[in-house]
Amino acid sequence: MMNELVLASRDFRTAQVVSVLLRMGPLSRSELSDATAISAPSVSRITQELLQNGTLLEDAASHREGVGRPSRVLRLSPDLGCVVGVDFGIYMTRMVFRDVCGPMLAKRTLKTPRNCSASELAAWLAAAIESALAETSGAPLRQAVVAIPGRVVSPTRVSDVGDELSNISGSEFLDHLRTDLPCHVEVEGDAAAALVNELRNGVARDAQDVVMISLSQVLAAAVALGGRLRRGAHDAAGFIRRIDATDDGRSPPDVLSFSGLKRALDKLGLPASSWDQLITGSSSTDVDALRDRFATGIARVTAALCAAIDPELVVFEGRAAPLIERVLPEVERKLDRILAVVPPMRVINDADLFSASLGCAELALDGAQEDLLRRLCGVSGLL
Repeated sequence: MMNELVLASRDFRTAQVVSVLLRMGPLSRSELSDATAISAPSVSRITQELLQNGTLLEDAASHREGVGRPSRVLRLSPDLGCVVGVDFGIYMTRMVFRDVCGPMLAKRTLKTPRNCSASELAAWLAAAIESALAETSGAPLRQAVVAIPGRVVSPTRVSDVGDELSNISGSEFLDHLRTDLPCHVEVEGDAAAALVNELRNGVARDAQDVVMISLSQVLAAAVALGGRLRRGAHDAAGFIRRIDATDDGRSPPDVLSFSGLKRALDKLGLPASSWDQLITGSSSTDVDALRDRFATGIARVTAALCAAIDPELVVFEGRAAPLIERVLPEVERKLDRILAVVPPMRVINDADLFSASLGCAELALDGAQEDLLRRLCGVSGLL
C-alpha cells in the first residue's frame, strides 16, 4: 500500500512539472520548484527521469545573470507531437498546426474539392494534413479537431451542413476520416470553434457570457456562459433552424448566409461586383433593399439569442463580416427598439478567416495535453 501511495504521489508531482512546462514554457529547475511548490531535490529527480526518457530537453538559458556557470533551462521535447485545427469549409479548407507545447508551426489554405463522395473528401483531407505535416514537423500527430459548417449532433454525426456539403452530413465522412488519420479526431461546429478562439485570444478574452454569430456559407451561432461553451441538452445551443428573418417570412439562411446573399444577387440579375456595392455604398434601389433586408435579419436573429442569453458581448464573424460592419449602426438602432439592453457588438473582419481553425487548434491542444499527462503520469485535470 505504501509503495502505491509513493508511486501515486511521484506521478502527481511529475504531472505538475509537465503541466507547468506546458503552460509556461522553458524554465530552470529552481523556477520549476517555485512554480510547483515541489522541493528542489524532488524537482531534480523528476526532471532527470524525464530527460532520460526523452520527454524533456535541456538548453542553455537565453540570458545570464551574475557570475558563475550559465543557468540551464528545461523544455518539453518537440518529438512529443503536434496537433491540427481544421476549418473544413464549402469552398476553402484552412489548417493550423501547433506543437503540443503550444507554439504555432504552420498555417495552410486549400481549395475544398467539389463533387466528391464522403470517403473521397475524408481521404483528401487526411492526405492534405499529412502532406502539410511532413513539410513542417516530423513529430507525430496527436489530435485533430475539425470544424464543419453545420450542427454537431453527436461526436460521430453532423447535420444541417447545407446543400453544398451534404456529402459530409451524417457519420460516413467522420468515420472515414478517423480511419484515414493516425490520431484522435474530434468534430466541432465552426461558430463554436471561432468562439473558442475569441474567448482565449481575441475580442472576448475579458467576457464571460458571449454570443457568436457566424455568417459564412451557412448561418451558425454559438453561446458561451461563464467563459465556457454551452451546448445544451441536444448540442443545439445557438442553432437556429427557423425564424422569420424578414416580414415576408424568409428564413435566416436565405437572408444572412453568404450563399443566400449571392443567390439574392443572382436573382436580381446583379453581377458579382454587386457584393462590393453592398458593402461600400448605395448604388441602386435593389442593392439598398437587399442591404436593409440583411440588417433586419441580423437584428431579429441577434434579438432572439440575446433575449434568451442576455450576453455581455455579441461577436460576428465569417465571409459576410464586411457587410455586417457596414450595417451595424442600423442593426443597433433596430435592436434598441426590441431589447431592453443592447449588448456591445464586435465584428471580426479577418481577411484570412482563420478564426475557426485557430479555435480548433486550441481544442486539439487541450485534448493532446491532457492525453500527454495521462500517458506520462496517469494524471489528468491539471491544465
